[in-house]
Amino acid sequence: MESDTVDGYYYEFWNQNCTGEFEYENTENNGFTMNWSGIENSLAMKGDKFERKNVYASQIKEYTVTYDEDVDYMDGNGFSGVYGWMEDSNAYYEFYIVDSWGSWRPVMENALGSFESNGITYDIYNGRLSSMTDYWGGNIPPTTYIYYSVARDNLAEKTNGVCNIKNTINVADHFRKWQNSGLNLGFVYDVGFSVHAYRSAGSARINSIEISKEITEENNYGPQFIYNKHDPLPTDEEGRKVFVDFETENERAGAPFEGTEALYDTDHSFSGEHSLLISGEDQAKRAFEFKIDPYDFDGRELLAGLKLYQNSGKNIKFIFQLIDLNSKSNYSNDMYSRIIPSGVWTDVEDLQFLLFNDNFADGVLRIVPEEPVDFCVDDFYLADSIDIRDKLAKKEHAVPGDVNGDGSVDIYDVIVVRRLLLMTDEYNVNFYQDVNGDCKLNISDLVALTQFVLGKTKQLPEPEKERVYFADVFNETVGNTEFNAHSVEDNVGEIKSALCSDGSFITQWSEKIYYNFESRQKLENYDELTLKYSGTAKADSCYLNRKASSIEITVEAEFKNDYDKVRFIIEYGASENERLRWNTDPDDMKLVEIGGKEYYIDKNEDLPDEIETDRFIYLYPKEDSIKNDEVCNFDVEIDFSELLKYFGKEEFKPDLVECCLKTEATKGFFELEELSCTDKSKAD
Repeated sequence: MESDTVDGYYYEFWNQNCTGEFEYENTENNGFTMNWSGIENSLAMKGDKFERKNVYASQIKEYTVTYDEDVDYMDGNGFSGVYGWMEDSNAYYEFYIVDSWGSWRPVMENALGSFESNGITYDIYNGRLSSMTDYWGGNIPPTTYIYYSVARDNLAEKTNGVCNIKNTINVADHFRKWQNSGLNLGFVYDVGFSVHAYRSAGSARINSIEISKEITEENNYGPQFIYNKHDPLPTDEEGRKVFVDFETENERAGAPFEGTEALYDTDHSFSGEHSLLISGEDQAKRAFEFKIDPYDFDGRELLAGLKLYQNSGKNIKFIFQLIDLNSKSNYSNDMYSRIIPSGVWTDVEDLQFLLFNDNFADGVLRIVPEEPVDFCVDDFYLADSIDIRDKLAKKEHAVPGDVNGDGSVDIYDVIVVRRLLLMTDEYNVNFYQDVNGDCKLNISDLVALTQFVLGKTKQLPEPEKERVYFADVFNETVGNTEFNAHSVEDNVGEIKSALCSDGSFITQWSEKIYYNFESRQKLENYDELTLKYSGTAKADSCYLNRKASSIEITVEAEFKNDYDKVRFIIEYGASENERLRWNTDPDDMKLVEIGGKEYYIDKNEDLPDEIETDRFIYLYPKEDSIKNDEVCNFDVEIDFSELLKYFGKEEFKPDLVECCLKTEATKGFFELEELSCTDKSKAD
């Protein structure tokens, strides 16, 4: 397919599989010529192309196409008229308004009556396309429909030989009739005058095309828009577009389910005097819901956050959902889950999602506890992701030790830390709760905070390292280390990470089908590499989607010699199947000692002559402490010069070092306390 714009008119033409002979040329008066023979399926169109999901069909109050055409179908299968595409969130709609044809009058089985426009009677048909090449480069939606309005009498006086046709087609008339006939409309993608041919020969000269249109902001016919287009809201100093503190009523916030209610509560609040209490009777399902106006924002990528409080006496999982209430497919997406402890306000942040962005989408953000428990919501916000991400990631505005977020460090923060230590897991990566600067919540934070509040110390401990905190996935460079957190297949669950300037880190995750965390350091001017790494890891099995749970930690070092390279991959926690990889029998592996350490390797890996460059060499330590469902501690030092010597690659020099966590169907944490590189040749 080829397309472009000339004299303000968009045009496109295509010839399926480049079969036969096909010619297209733009001409004066916005016209074009088209000649075809021996083709499979060909089309040429000239008119308008609209920005996707910008102009809905019912916003087109008038749209007339006046044309003058000389056509010769040669008694073959071809037709002329208006052609275009529409789309909505559920389907694509290809449409034709046919004035003339050759040997075949376009019809479909599903006839929907007739109507008159500009003195011509048109019969209406619709059907469903089983397959269609996708114009937009992605997957075709589940359903693609085709609409026909076909003149009852052929405007071509003959189907073999040149005849002249002149007419004005009012496209808006057809949109209205299709809507009244029960056909769905959508956002118009393109529309214009076209000639379509199928397995035939013929020629057409469009002498002139003139398009007149009136497009309005409002809906002129059909269903009403949920939201009207308007300028985006201003961004406040915190990067937020929407901020609700529930000090006054907000009509877009509430409780969606029967048997529950939303009340402005004065007994519990995070800031100000009120929060929104979601309460219900007995086992009634509770939920908080906020209706999202898509035009409040500049883009589709948003961040949400809020404060949550529940007082059930136990940890409760909350599910965060994005729902289109107006979707024919009842679209609902469980985006995230969070464990909310009892008796303390919990800060939930960095809920990143893509927004529905058409006029008919009735999008809501819904927060649902898995158990029927009353809960409170405060300080709810929505923001364009680009405006707020840096503020949330680096927490530049926070006060260290202000665990409850009230702007001061006092005895109330001590109470909160005590409760959190009772309710949360052994590792909890959290910026606000990390008092002593070790990137996690533990008993040391309570001791440091208590001593400060009681006046036994004059200041809280200063962090020894530069720290950067992230929620969810990210790619970030801190110091000379590049970090990457990646999760696939699901968004539900939680990821929290603290990165330090010396290359150490902690990452914590919950209920992830697949989670991968990597750190990478580039090495310069190294001759002989000695690597030390130590830390702690634990991964508890979740068996999500019936996947077998696993955790693997690898340390990789790459070495170069001019343009050749070799990479050693030392893998901990690998299953027997993972160790065998391309081998078929455990006997294909052998145990060797290199540099005072024992590794399982492929039997052939001790033959230097057969070790090509640009390859990976896998080593599996005999002493492997990484196991599922256990706290695993490791403290390792590796002299890579010994590995290079064993494999006959002494001339290769260190280039980079990586540490990688890969886990499936688990929740847990991985703390790398040290990852240090030294040059053995320069150590003395």
